[in-house]
Amino acid sequence: MAQQALSQLGYSVVGMTNSQAALKYIEEHHSEIDVLITDQTMPGMLGTELAEQALNIKSDLLIFPCTGFSNEANAEIAEAIGIKQFIMKPYRIHDLSRMIRDLVDARKKEQMGGTRAEKNRGPITDPLV
Repeated sequence: MAQQALSQLGYSVVGMTNSQAALKYIEEHHSEIDVLITDQTMPGMLGTELAEQALNIKSDLLIFPCTGFSNEANAEIAEAIGIKQFIMKPYRIHDLSRMIRDLVDARKKEQMGGTRAEKNRGPITDPLV
């Protein structure tokens, strides 16, 4: 469901059902991947374990573990690993896409050293910013 919906929103999506296969894909295609959305409970390893290993491969990867409930998934563990945010099931695609967009935009802003308005101390007039 999420794969199809995110594709319709314009994202390039590669779906995997096995964490070991996902990790292999990340190793081979890390330069093409910006976001990892993983279920906390997957065959092979937990989503937080996949996240930790994926961040060892690509440290600026944005990761969204999805969980309905898990004793293994909590904010302290997530923060220690480098995960910015969990998404709880059931979730709405709108909420997931908004989280992705917000974190991608924040990362771009961080990489640019702030927005043009912050650099120029003036208002942003470019609607594409």
